[in-house]
Amino acid sequence: MKSTGNIIADTICRTAELGLTITGASDAGDYTLIEADALDYTSTCPECFQPGVFRHHTHRMLIDLPIVGFPTKLFIRLPRYRCTNPTCKQKYFQAELSCADHGKKVTHRVTRWILQRLAIDRMSVHAT
Repeated sequence: MKSTGNIIADTICRTAELGLTITGASDAGDYTLIEADALDYTSTCPECFQPGVFRHHTHRMLIDLPIVGFPTKLFIRLPRYRCTNPTCKQKYFQAELSCADHGKKVTHRVTRWILQRLAIDRMSVHAT
């Protein structure tokens, strides 16, 4: 996977391991907002598993690990496709990320981090 953005920012924020590259960042007060492009995603239809034809881009918001004690929100630019199978019920679909399940608001590593804080550190749900 080759990064097209700032390799230093991708390394510090560990977005490269999520299959993302940082295109912008800002301090949004209570949280850090990171704008990113997806590098690691699937472009096949979730219904019929046929490859799609690129249509346009869409955005997805995910919560990631805190950076310097502040929550992090990822604003990810994803490609959207049109299914090429005429018999498929799914006409349009968004690319699926490898770092988060479809429809979920958090990355896999945040889920793992929260479970570790609850089980190992015996933190409360509110503290995590």
